[in-house]
Amino acid sequence: MARTIFWSWQSDAPQRETRSVIHDALKGAVKELAGELQEAERFEVDQGAKGVLGMELIAEKILEKIDLASIFVGDISTVDVIGKGDDRKCIANPNVMLELGYARRALGRQRVIPVFNKAIGPTRHEDLPFDLRHMSGSIHFELPEGATDETLVKERKKLQKLFREYLTAMLTNLEVEPGAPPPEWHLPLPHDPSIWEEAYNPLPVACPHLGQVDLLIADAPRIFVRLLPATQAVARKIPNSLFPGGREALYPIGTGGNLTYGRSGNGYVVFESIGEGRTTQSVARWYKDNGEIWAISAWSFYKRGEYPHLAYEEAIKDLVRWLERAVLSSRAAGGAGPFRLILGGCGLRGVEWWMSRPSPGSRPNLGLNDYAMHEYMLGDEGRSGILDAVHAFMEELTENFGVTGLSLEQVSKMADG
Repeated sequence: MARTIFWSWQSDAPQRETRSVIHDALKGAVKELAGELQEAERFEVDQGAKGVLGMELIAEKILEKIDLASIFVGDISTVDVIGKGDDRKCIANPNVMLELGYARRALGRQRVIPVFNKAIGPTRHEDLPFDLRHMSGSIHFELPEGATDETLVKERKKLQKLFREYLTAMLTNLEVEPGAPPPEWHLPLPHDPSIWEEAYNPLPVACPHLGQVDLLIADAPRIFVRLLPATQAVARKIPNSLFPGGREALYPIGTGGNLTYGRSGNGYVVFESIGEGRTTQSVARWYKDNGEIWAISAWSFYKRGEYPHLAYEEAIKDLVRWLERAVLSSRAAGGAGPFRLILGGCGLRGVEWWMSRPSPGSRPNLGLNDYAMHEYMLGDEGRSGILDAVHAFMEELTENFGVTGLSLEQVSKMADG
Protein backbone atom coordinates (compact mmCIF):
# COMPACT_ATOMS: atom_id res chain seq x y z
CA MET A 1 0.00 0.00 0.00
CA ALA A 2 1.44 3.38 -1.05
CA ARG A 3 2.20 6.09 1.47
CA THR A 4 -0.08 9.11 1.27
CA ILE A 5 0.94 12.74 0.86
CA PHE A 6 -1.99 14.96 1.85
CA TRP A 7 -1.92 18.17 -0.18
CA SER A 8 -3.79 21.17 1.25
CA TRP A 9 -4.40 23.76 -1.48
CA GLN A 10 -6.12 27.13 -1.75
CA SER A 11 -8.10 28.79 -4.53
CA ASP A 12 -7.80 32.45 -3.46
CA ALA A 13 -4.43 33.30 -5.05
CA PRO A 14 -3.86 33.07 -8.83
CA GLN A 15 -4.25 29.36 -9.62
CA ARG A 16 -1.77 29.15 -12.49
CA GLU A 17 1.01 30.53 -10.29
CA THR A 18 0.15 28.66 -7.08
CA ARG A 19 -2.18 25.66 -7.03
CA SER A 20 -1.39 24.34 -10.51
CA VAL A 21 2.39 24.67 -10.38
CA ILE A 22 2.57 23.17 -6.86
CA HIS A 23 0.34 20.25 -7.88
CA ASP A 24 2.37 19.51 -11.01
CA ALA A 25 5.71 19.78 -9.19
CA LEU A 26 4.56 17.52 -6.36
CA LYS A 27 3.12 14.92 -8.73
CA GLY A 28 6.31 15.09 -10.80
CA ALA A 29 8.49 14.44 -7.74
CA VAL A 30 6.30 11.50 -6.71
CA LYS A 31 6.52 10.04 -10.22
CA GLU A 32 10.33 10.38 -10.26
CA LEU A 33 10.66 8.64 -6.90
CA ALA A 34 8.29 5.82 -7.86
CA GLY A 35 10.90 4.28 -10.14
CA GLU A 36 13.41 4.08 -7.28
CA LEU A 37 11.17 2.66 -4.55
CA GLN A 38 9.47 -0.62 -3.78
CA GLU A 39 5.71 -0.55 -4.29
CA ALA A 40 5.02 -0.39 -0.54
CA GLU A 41 7.35 2.62 -0.19
CA ARG A 42 5.87 4.71 -3.00
CA PHE A 43 3.90 7.89 -2.44
CA GLU A 44 0.51 8.92 -3.77
CA VAL A 45 -1.04 12.39 -3.51
CA ASP A 46 -4.42 12.89 -1.82
CA GLN A 47 -6.34 16.12 -1.32
CA GLY A 48 -9.49 17.62 0.14
CA ALA A 49 -12.70 15.64 -0.30
CA LYS A 50 -11.25 13.35 -2.97
CA GLY A 51 -12.84 9.89 -2.63
CA VAL A 52 -15.43 10.98 -0.04
CA LEU A 53 -18.89 9.62 -0.89
CA GLY A 54 -22.37 10.26 0.46
CA MET A 55 -23.37 12.71 3.21
CA GLU A 56 -20.06 12.85 5.06
CA LEU A 57 -18.85 15.73 7.21
CA ILE A 58 -16.15 16.99 4.86
CA ALA A 59 -14.08 18.79 7.50
CA GLU A 60 -13.93 15.69 9.69
CA LYS A 61 -13.00 13.45 6.76
CA ILE A 62 -10.16 15.81 5.83
CA LEU A 63 -8.75 15.62 9.36
CA GLU A 64 -9.06 11.84 9.27
CA LYS A 65 -7.10 11.81 6.02
CA ILE A 66 -4.37 13.91 7.62
CA ASP A 67 -4.21 11.48 10.54
CA LEU A 68 -3.56 8.63 8.11
CA ALA A 69 -1.11 10.51 5.88
CA SER A 70 2.65 10.00 5.89
CA ILE A 71 3.42 13.58 4.84
CA PHE A 72 1.47 16.86 4.68
CA VAL A 73 2.07 19.60 2.08
CA GLY A 74 0.27 22.94 2.52
CA ASP A 75 0.18 26.01 0.25
CA ILE A 76 0.69 29.03 2.54
CA SER A 77 0.96 31.59 -0.28
CA THR A 78 -0.45 35.00 0.67
CA VAL A 79 -4.12 35.55 -0.17
CA ASP A 80 -4.55 38.93 1.55
CA VAL A 81 -2.44 41.65 3.19
CA ILE A 82 -3.32 43.77 6.21
CA GLY A 83 -1.42 47.01 6.74
CA LYS A 84 1.43 48.52 4.75
CA GLY A 85 5.22 48.67 4.68
CA ASP A 86 7.23 46.93 7.37
CA ASP A 87 4.11 46.60 9.56
CA ARG A 88 2.14 44.64 6.98
CA LYS A 89 0.74 41.21 7.80
CA CYS A 90 0.47 38.57 5.09
CA ILE A 91 -2.55 36.29 5.43
CA ALA A 92 -2.61 32.71 4.16
CA ASN A 93 -5.79 30.75 3.42
CA PRO A 94 -7.38 30.00 6.83
CA ASN A 95 -8.42 26.45 5.90
CA VAL A 96 -4.87 25.60 4.86
CA MET A 97 -3.49 27.06 8.09
CA LEU A 98 -6.00 25.09 10.18
CA GLU A 99 -5.07 21.87 8.39
CA LEU A 100 -1.36 22.66 8.65
CA GLY A 101 -1.64 23.20 12.41
CA TYR A 102 -3.55 19.95 12.77
CA ALA A 103 -0.93 18.12 10.70
CA ARG A 104 1.91 19.44 12.85
CA ARG A 105 0.14 18.05 15.88
CA ALA A 106 -0.89 14.74 14.28
CA LEU A 107 2.22 13.95 12.22
CA GLY A 108 4.98 16.01 13.83
CA ARG A 109 6.91 18.93 12.36
CA GLN A 110 9.35 16.65 10.54
CA ARG A 111 6.57 15.41 8.22
CA VAL A 112 5.04 18.78 7.27
CA ILE A 113 6.10 20.85 4.23
CA PRO A 114 4.70 24.41 3.97
CA VAL A 115 5.20 25.77 0.43
CA PHE A 116 4.58 29.23 -1.02
CA ASN A 117 5.09 31.45 -4.05
CA LYS A 118 7.49 34.16 -2.90
CA ALA A 119 6.52 36.46 -5.78
CA ILE A 120 2.96 36.57 -4.40
CA GLY A 121 3.91 36.37 -0.75
CA PRO A 122 5.23 36.05 1.83
CA THR A 123 7.98 38.08 0.14
CA ARG A 124 10.16 38.43 3.26
CA HIS A 125 11.16 36.08 6.04
CA GLU A 126 9.44 38.47 8.45
CA ASP A 127 6.14 38.01 6.56
CA LEU A 128 5.85 34.30 7.33
CA PRO A 129 3.19 33.33 9.89
CA PHE A 130 4.69 33.73 13.36
CA ASP A 131 4.69 30.01 14.21
CA LEU A 132 6.58 29.21 10.99
CA ARG A 133 8.96 32.18 11.02
CA HIS A 134 11.35 30.58 13.47
CA MET A 135 11.18 27.02 12.21
CA SER A 136 12.71 25.34 9.22
CA GLY A 137 10.89 23.24 6.67
CA SER A 138 9.19 25.81 4.42
CA ILE A 139 10.09 25.75 0.74
CA HIS A 140 9.30 28.38 -1.85
CA PHE A 141 9.43 29.19 -5.52
CA GLU A 142 9.15 32.54 -7.31
CA LEU A 143 6.62 32.90 -10.11
CA PRO A 144 5.07 36.35 -10.68
CA GLU A 145 1.46 36.51 -11.82
CA GLY A 146 1.37 36.43 -15.62
CA ALA A 147 4.89 35.00 -15.93
CA THR A 148 5.82 33.46 -19.28
CA ASP A 149 5.35 29.75 -19.87
CA GLU A 150 9.13 29.40 -20.06
CA THR A 151 9.52 30.93 -16.58
CA LEU A 152 6.73 28.74 -15.24
CA VAL A 153 8.40 25.57 -16.50
CA LYS A 154 11.73 26.65 -15.01
CA GLU A 155 10.22 27.34 -11.57
CA ARG A 156 8.17 24.14 -11.64
CA LYS A 157 11.31 22.09 -12.29
CA LYS A 158 13.13 23.81 -9.41
CA LEU A 159 10.16 23.19 -7.11
CA GLN A 160 9.93 19.57 -8.24
CA LYS A 161 13.61 19.11 -7.34
CA LEU A 162 12.98 20.55 -3.88
CA PHE A 163 9.97 18.29 -3.32
CA ARG A 164 12.02 15.29 -4.37
CA GLU A 165 14.82 16.17 -1.93
CA TYR A 166 12.42 16.67 0.96
CA LEU A 167 10.40 13.53 0.23
CA THR A 168 13.58 11.46 -0.01
CA ALA A 169 14.76 12.70 3.38
CA MET A 170 11.33 12.21 4.93
CA LEU A 171 11.21 8.67 3.58
CA THR A 172 14.35 7.97 5.61
CA ASN A 173 12.66 9.40 8.69
CA LEU A 174 9.54 7.29 8.08
CA GLU A 175 11.72 4.19 8.22
CA VAL A 176 13.05 5.02 11.69
CA GLU A 177 11.81 2.52 14.26
CA PRO A 178 8.64 3.49 16.19
CA GLY A 179 9.48 5.25 19.43
CA ALA A 180 12.61 6.81 17.92
CA PRO A 181 11.39 10.14 16.48
CA PRO A 182 13.67 11.92 13.99
CA PRO A 183 15.78 14.79 15.34
CA GLU A 184 14.18 18.24 15.49
CA TRP A 185 15.91 21.61 15.29
CA HIS A 186 16.72 23.51 18.45
CA LEU A 187 14.76 26.75 18.70
CA PRO A 188 16.30 30.14 17.81
CA LEU A 189 15.64 33.46 19.49
CA PRO A 190 12.07 34.61 18.70
CA HIS A 191 13.32 37.73 16.90
CA ASP A 192 16.59 36.38 15.46
CA PRO A 193 16.78 33.06 13.55
CA SER A 194 20.59 33.21 13.44
CA ILE A 195 21.20 32.33 17.08
CA TRP A 196 19.99 29.82 19.66
CA GLU A 197 17.08 30.53 21.98
CA GLU A 198 19.11 30.86 25.19
CA ALA A 199 21.39 33.53 23.69
CA TYR A 200 19.84 36.14 26.00
CA ASN A 201 22.52 34.88 28.41
CA PRO A 202 26.21 34.05 27.87
CA LEU A 203 26.94 30.46 26.84
CA PRO A 204 29.00 28.71 29.55
CA VAL A 205 31.80 26.58 28.06
CA ALA A 206 34.12 24.39 30.15
CA CYS A 207 37.48 24.83 28.38
CA PRO A 208 40.35 22.40 29.19
CA HIS A 209 43.01 25.05 29.82
CA LEU A 210 40.95 28.12 30.74
CA GLY A 211 38.19 26.81 32.98
CA GLN A 212 34.68 28.13 32.40
CA VAL A 213 34.27 30.82 29.75
CA ASP A 214 30.95 32.67 29.58
CA LEU A 215 30.81 33.18 25.84
CA LEU A 216 29.07 36.00 23.96
CA ILE A 217 28.53 36.06 20.19
CA ALA A 218 29.43 39.08 18.05
CA ASP A 219 26.52 41.36 17.17
CA ALA A 220 24.89 41.23 13.74
CA PRO A 221 25.53 41.31 10.84
CA ARG A 222 26.27 37.58 10.82
CA ILE A 223 26.31 34.56 8.53
CA PHE A 224 24.98 31.33 10.01
CA VAL A 225 24.61 27.69 8.99
CA ARG A 226 22.65 24.92 10.68
CA LEU A 227 23.04 21.22 9.84
CA LEU A 228 20.73 18.48 11.14
CA PRO A 229 21.29 14.78 10.39
CA ALA A 230 18.35 12.49 9.63
CA THR A 231 19.40 10.24 12.51
CA GLN A 232 21.85 10.61 15.38
CA ALA A 233 23.38 7.82 17.44
CA VAL A 234 23.06 8.21 21.19
CA ALA A 235 26.14 10.03 22.48
CA ARG A 236 26.95 9.39 26.14
CA LYS A 237 30.00 11.64 25.94
CA ILE A 238 31.53 14.11 23.50
CA PRO A 239 33.20 12.23 20.61
CA ASN A 240 36.95 12.86 20.55
CA SER A 241 36.71 13.19 16.77
CA LEU A 242 35.23 16.68 17.20
CA PHE A 243 38.27 18.06 19.01
CA PRO A 244 40.77 20.21 17.03
CA GLY A 245 43.49 18.38 15.13
CA GLY A 246 41.66 15.51 13.48
CA ARG A 247 40.34 15.20 9.93
CA GLU A 248 36.74 15.22 11.21
CA ALA A 249 37.28 17.97 13.79
CA LEU A 250 34.61 20.64 14.03
CA TYR A 251 35.73 24.20 13.32
CA PRO A 252 33.99 27.59 13.17
CA ILE A 253 33.25 29.28 9.83
CA GLY A 254 36.06 31.29 8.27
CA THR A 255 38.47 31.26 11.17
CA GLY A 256 42.20 31.59 10.74
CA GLY A 257 43.08 29.72 13.90
CA ASN A 258 43.62 30.65 17.54
CA LEU A 259 40.77 28.40 18.65
CA THR A 260 39.35 27.52 22.03
CA TYR A 261 37.00 24.61 22.67
CA GLY A 262 35.15 22.85 25.43
CA ARG A 263 32.00 21.20 26.66
CA SER A 264 28.68 22.99 26.97
CA GLY A 265 25.58 21.88 28.82
CA ASN A 266 24.29 19.92 25.82
CA GLY A 267 27.34 19.14 23.76
CA TYR A 268 30.49 20.76 22.47
CA VAL A 269 31.53 24.28 21.41
CA VAL A 270 34.55 25.48 19.44
CA PHE A 271 35.16 29.18 18.94
CA GLU A 272 37.68 31.73 17.87
CA SER A 273 39.45 32.99 20.96
CA ILE A 274 37.64 35.85 22.61
CA GLY A 275 38.80 39.39 23.04
CA GLU A 276 37.58 41.97 25.47
CA GLY A 277 34.01 41.52 26.60
CA ARG A 278 34.07 37.70 26.17
CA THR A 279 32.85 38.08 22.58
CA THR A 280 33.84 35.75 19.73
CA GLN A 281 33.58 36.49 16.01
CA SER A 282 32.99 32.86 15.00
CA VAL A 283 31.61 29.82 16.83
CA ALA A 284 30.33 26.32 16.03
CA ARG A 285 28.18 24.28 18.38
CA TRP A 286 27.35 20.53 18.32
CA TYR A 287 24.31 19.24 20.23
CA LYS A 288 24.60 15.70 21.53
CA ASP A 289 20.82 15.15 21.83
CA ASN A 290 20.07 15.51 18.10
CA GLY A 291 23.44 15.92 16.36
CA GLU A 292 22.63 19.43 15.14
CA ILE A 293 25.59 21.65 14.28
CA TRP A 294 24.99 25.40 14.51
CA ALA A 295 27.69 27.79 13.29
CA ILE A 296 27.69 31.60 13.42
CA SER A 297 30.31 33.95 11.99
CA ALA A 298 30.78 37.69 11.61
CA TRP A 299 33.94 37.35 9.50
CA SER A 300 32.29 37.92 6.10
CA PHE A 301 31.55 41.56 6.96
CA TYR A 302 34.06 44.40 6.84
CA LYS A 303 33.68 48.01 7.92
CA ARG A 304 34.49 50.09 4.85
CA GLY A 305 33.35 53.69 4.77
CA GLU A 306 29.80 54.42 5.89
CA TYR A 307 28.50 50.83 5.95
CA PRO A 308 29.75 47.35 6.74
CA HIS A 309 30.32 45.41 3.51
CA LEU A 310 29.39 41.81 2.79
CA ALA A 311 32.44 40.19 1.19
CA TYR A 312 30.43 37.61 -0.74
CA GLU A 313 33.38 35.87 -2.43
CA GLU A 314 34.96 35.20 0.93
CA ALA A 315 31.60 34.06 2.32
CA ILE A 316 31.18 31.55 -0.52
CA LYS A 317 34.64 30.08 0.00
CA ASP A 318 34.16 29.86 3.77
CA LEU A 319 30.69 28.29 3.54
CA VAL A 320 31.68 25.57 1.06
CA ARG A 321 34.78 24.61 3.02
CA TRP A 322 32.92 24.62 6.32
CA LEU A 323 30.05 22.47 5.01
CA GLU A 324 32.45 19.89 3.59
CA ARG A 325 34.10 19.53 6.99
CA ALA A 326 30.84 19.74 8.98
CA VAL A 327 29.38 16.73 7.14
CA LEU A 328 32.50 14.74 8.07
CA SER A 329 32.23 15.95 11.68
CA SER A 330 28.58 14.96 11.91
CA ARG A 331 29.17 11.47 10.53
CA ALA A 332 32.16 10.91 12.81
CA ALA A 333 29.99 11.90 15.78
CA GLY A 334 27.26 9.40 14.89
CA GLY A 335 25.08 11.41 12.51
CA ALA A 336 23.71 9.99 9.26
CA GLY A 337 22.31 11.75 6.21
CA PRO A 338 20.52 13.08 4.42
CA PHE A 339 21.30 16.36 6.15
CA ARG A 340 18.91 19.26 6.45
CA LEU A 341 20.61 22.63 6.03
CA ILE A 342 19.68 26.20 6.83
CA LEU A 343 22.00 28.88 5.42
CA GLY A 344 21.27 32.44 6.43
CA GLY A 345 22.38 35.99 6.98
CA CYS A 346 21.02 38.42 9.59
CA GLY A 347 21.40 42.11 10.29
CA LEU A 348 21.57 42.78 6.55
CA ARG A 349 19.46 45.91 6.29
CA GLY A 350 22.38 48.21 7.12
CA VAL A 351 24.95 46.24 5.09
CA GLU A 352 26.38 47.12 1.66
CA TRP A 353 27.00 44.50 -1.02
CA TRP A 354 30.73 44.48 -1.67
CA MET A 355 31.77 47.22 -4.13
CA SER A 356 28.20 47.71 -5.34
CA ARG A 357 28.07 51.45 -6.06
CA PRO A 358 27.12 51.73 -9.75
CA SER A 359 29.14 54.94 -10.20
CA PRO A 360 31.12 57.44 -8.11
CA GLY A 361 28.79 59.39 -5.85
CA SER A 362 25.87 56.98 -6.24
CA ARG A 363 24.22 55.20 -3.36
CA PRO A 364 25.25 51.60 -2.62
CA ASN A 365 23.08 48.50 -2.70
CA LEU A 366 22.01 47.84 0.89
CA GLY A 367 20.11 44.86 2.23
CA LEU A 368 16.36 45.30 1.69
CA ASN A 369 15.35 42.87 4.43
CA ASP A 370 17.11 42.11 7.68
CA TYR A 371 17.26 38.35 7.00
CA ALA A 372 17.93 36.11 4.02
CA MET A 373 17.66 32.34 4.44
CA HIS A 374 17.66 29.19 2.35
CA GLU A 375 16.85 25.61 3.31
CA TYR A 376 18.34 22.64 1.52
CA MET A 377 18.32 18.86 1.79
CA LEU A 378 21.83 17.47 1.31
CA GLY A 379 22.08 13.81 0.32
CA ASP A 380 25.15 11.96 -0.87
CA GLU A 381 26.05 14.38 -3.66
CA GLY A 382 29.19 15.52 -1.87
CA ARG A 383 30.72 18.78 -3.07
CA SER A 384 28.22 19.23 -5.91
CA GLY A 385 25.32 19.23 -3.44
CA ILE A 386 27.14 21.67 -1.18
CA LEU A 387 27.79 24.00 -4.14
CA ASP A 388 24.10 23.80 -5.07
CA ALA A 389 23.13 24.72 -1.51
CA VAL A 390 25.52 27.69 -1.33
CA HIS A 391 24.50 28.85 -4.81
CA ALA A 392 20.82 28.79 -3.81
CA PHE A 393 21.64 30.80 -0.68
CA MET A 394 23.55 33.34 -2.77
CA GLU A 395 20.44 33.70 -4.96
CA GLU A 396 18.53 34.70 -1.82
CA LEU A 397 21.27 37.17 -0.87
CA THR A 398 21.60 38.81 -4.28
CA GLU A 399 17.83 39.23 -4.46
CA ASN A 400 17.82 40.80 -1.00
CA PHE A 401 20.50 43.30 -2.05
CA GLY A 402 19.00 43.97 -5.49
CA VAL A 403 22.18 43.01 -7.36
CA THR A 404 22.82 40.68 -10.28
CA GLY A 405 22.74 37.02 -9.32
CA LEU A 406 25.68 34.64 -9.50
CA SER A 407 25.75 31.52 -11.66
CA LEU A 408 26.58 28.11 -10.25
CA GLU A 409 29.81 28.22 -12.25
CA GLN A 410 30.79 31.54 -10.66
CA VAL A 411 30.05 30.18 -7.18
CA SER A 412 32.15 27.09 -7.92
CA LYS A 413 35.12 29.20 -9.06
CA MET A 414 34.88 31.48 -6.01
CA ALA A 415 34.76 28.44 -3.73
CA ASP A 416 38.03 27.24 -5.23
CA GLY A 417 39.68 30.65 -4.96
